[in-house]
Amino acid sequence: WETTNSPHMYQFLQQTILNTLWCTDVAHMKALLK
Repeated sequence: WETTNSPHMYQFLQQTILNTLWCTDVAHMKALLK
């Protein structure tokens, strides 16, 4: 099967989701520390 675009796209989406979750986490922690 072809693996030209799919894995890269999946990895990109996964990374974006992780970054979003991480940013949300950091913001939440900062709010708690105030």
